[in-house]
Amino acid sequence: MDSFWKVTFDEWRKVHFTEPLWYLSIIISIIVGILNFKKTKLHISFLCYSLMAILLFVVYDLVSYYESNSTSREKIYEVINTLFCLVEIFVFYFFFSHKLKSLLFRSILRILVWIYFILVFSFYLCIYFSVFDVSQIHYLSYQMTVVEFFILLICCLIYFYELLSSDPAGSTFNLGPTFWIIASLFLYCIISLPFFIIARNLFQTNREIFFWMFSLHYVSLSFLFFCLAKAFYAKSF
Repeated sequence: MDSFWKVTFDEWRKVHFTEPLWYLSIIISIIVGILNFKKTKLHISFLCYSLMAILLFVVYDLVSYYESNSTSREKIYEVINTLFCLVEIFVFYFFFSHKLKSLLFRSILRILVWIYFILVFSFYLCIYFSVFDVSQIHYLSYQMTVVEFFILLICCLIYFYELLSSDPAGSTFNLGPTFWIIASLFLYCIISLPFFIIARNLFQTNREIFFWMFSLHYVSLSFLFFCLAKAFYAKSF
């Protein structure tokens, strides 16, 4: 049996070593967040998000090596992926609930997030009771990731709409930590959303393009965490 690091190295090579770049961005975000720790809810929520990200995907890499049953391994993969999406959407829901001005938009966002939570919970029940086979689980996991990115993209567009509405000329734009977090989240969404819409079919038909697009996904996610690290330096979000 190949060593853990050889297996991990082979997996990293598939995505052109952008996965370790993502890990590096998370670690930097955590270190900066701890060194500049502030007792604010937003700071704590984003620090928890960074910690959960590194924890979940270290487990992901360990499972890829130590779990010999392929069916169980694939199920655990999708549980981890959707759990990360769930953590991500709740953290950014909390963030946007502080940043969006419109009560209507915040209410719609709250409804969408709870619908998403119900979908993920139902997905876990289906996995637990073996309602679907592995290929169906993959398909549903991709679809829930698409839904997550769609919700986050809407949040970003609403933020930019409110920003432009309050200052059409752009004369008082504040390019502070909030702007950079949302701009990097927007980039992450517009790169990842189209990819996950076609990811399942692409994996079956052209794996080279699939892994290149997965690499771009990791790069955009790394940029998001680097922007979080930058935000941790600021006095407030």
